[in-house]
Amino acid sequence: WDPDWRAWVDGQAAPVLRANHLMRAVSVPAGDHRVEFRYQPPRGTLWVNAASLAMVAMACGIALGGIPARHPSLGRP
Repeated sequence: WDPDWRAWVDGQAAPVLRANHLMRAVSVPAGDHRVEFRYQPPRGTLWVNAASLAMVAMACGIALGGIPARHPSLGRP
């Protein structure tokens, strides 16, 4: 269960309920119905994850680019 889940019953928005402490559920009247669940994470989370990934990539680039190459006159290690 996560609060970012959205549900529709027969095309109409329906509240997503918590079931058994971990699962998600939706109230549906008797009969045949189409139930659709979609996960819609908050947009802010996506930007934070993208920014974090970019910072890690930059740190790796700086770390790898900052290692001096061995001078040919020093020979092999």
